[in-house]
Amino acid sequence: MVLGVTTGTFPGSEIDTGGEMVQLTELANVLSILFAFLYPKAPPDIRGESFEVVSAVAEAVGKYEVFSAVEVCNKRLAYIVSNLSSFFLVDKIGYYREFLPEHAPEILAHAVKHDYARLISDTLSHFSRASLISVLER
Repeated sequence: MVLGVTTGTFPGSEIDTGGEMVQLTELANVLSILFAFLYPKAPPDIRGESFEVVSAVAEAVGKYEVFSAVEVCNKRLAYIVSNLSSFFLVDKIGYYREFLPEHAPEILAHAVKHDYARLISDTLSHFSRASLISVLER
């Protein structure tokens, strides 16, 4: 019921699904974070999560059209440490890690797939010194 009301993909209660169960393909940890975005409370803190987890959550957010989570995921994907000292700040989860420029091709592919103009713009500057062939191969 929650998915039908809070996402753009699942049918709401006005559409009869015949009681059919929908199988979700994402891992349990990814779904746990995704579902946390669906309830009326503060969004989950994903700053300490690995790139693999954040990118999987961001992909699920785009796939299921969880619009309340798009900006949080995109900001985390594009997070840049503004100075070296802030890289060593530790919170209860661990170090905040930059995903750019190392994961720029994957982030750009995600941004283009879901038409996230700001994330595309944030990511493109990391390709200025990369060989076009190596970028296209990824």
